[in-house]
Amino acid sequence: MDAREINKAMAAHGVWKVRLREAIESGHSEYQPQTVARDRECEFGKWLHSIPVTERPAEFWDRIRELHTIFHQEAGKILALALDGEQEEALTLVGDLRGRFVTTSIELTNALQAWKQVSH
Repeated sequence: MDAREINKAMAAHGVWKVRLREAIESGHSEYQPQTVARDRECEFGKWLHSIPVTERPAEFWDRIRELHTIFHQEAGKILALALDGEQEEALTLVGDLRGRFVTTSIELTNALQAWKQVSH
């Protein structure tokens, strides 16, 4: 596996946290919630799904795909709330340390780190 792709994924998904907070503050975004909610729209998602089935590391691929899907679904939900003027609820979801968005973000980062460690 390509550790550079994993590094890019971690960085790109960290940027989403910033984008979501900016959308919450401004009520605007260049992104559409329905697009953000799809895990195959980002570069990492495209790369992840392009890995041939025979080359997908069983101990990581399924879990990372699942977490990546949830991450995007939650990000899309938060963005929709932000754009609908529900800033308070969106802010709660993006900042709740026990919430699905934050816990999934942490789990995804940890899973990507573990995958990267064995890919060296």
